[in-house]
Amino acid sequence: MKRDVRTFLRRFGRLFALTSMLGIVSVGMFLGSSRIFEIQTIEIKAEGISLVLDERRITKNLLFFPSQKIRRELLKENPLLSDIRFIKRYPHSLIIEPVLRVAVAQLSTDQRVVLLDKEGVVLSDSEARVQTMLIFDVGSVRMGQKVQDSRVQQSLRFLSAIANRENVSQVTNKDDASLVAKIDESDILFTHNGDVQATAATLQTLLEGIRIKGTLPKVIDLRFDKPIVIF
Repeated sequence: MKRDVRTFLRRFGRLFALTSMLGIVSVGMFLGSSRIFEIQTIEIKAEGISLVLDERRITKNLLFFPSQKIRRELLKENPLLSDIRFIKRYPHSLIIEPVLRVAVAQLSTDQRVVLLDKEGVVLSDSEARVQTMLIFDVGSVRMGQKVQDSRVQQSLRFLSAIANRENVSQVTNKDDASLVAKIDESDILFTHNGDVQATAATLQTLLEGIRIKGTLPKVIDLRFDKPIVIF
């Protein structure tokens, strides 16, 4: 029996010793890194933003701080934020930079005017800080809600595609399949579901040529393969 025990220890004793040593070293390294990289300072860099963090949900180890997981949770809980950046300043500081959504248009609906960002998220009741008015009856809306209406989304894509190169005063319905945008004194017609990037590129080319002549048209119809220009 004793011989069996000695044989067993001879075969597996070194393995057990090595495993135990590795376990002790791992625990020691973890505890050491926890102290060395312990988060002692959390700084929130933002103007006009109040962000409350539940520190019980945040790991105290800067090295293993789960930036992407916390980012997803905070964005879900704060729909008026477009992004949250985490900057690790070793060994003890975490800097959080929340980014607010920016208004690009007003939406007139249900006897109310609200501000929208580029994705159609309702930011607040409008204070006329932006120029473009989208006029669509999409019913009641609330702050933080994303307006999914296809006409609103197509209008926002159109505004993004022209990238502030033109002054669009309003966008609204032309008919069940078409929208009309007002640029200066011209009505720009385009479809609900067309390629707005191609539409915007065609529009820019036309306007550049037309402005050289000095007279803006009443209507530019971009709903067809060949644009129709009416003076």
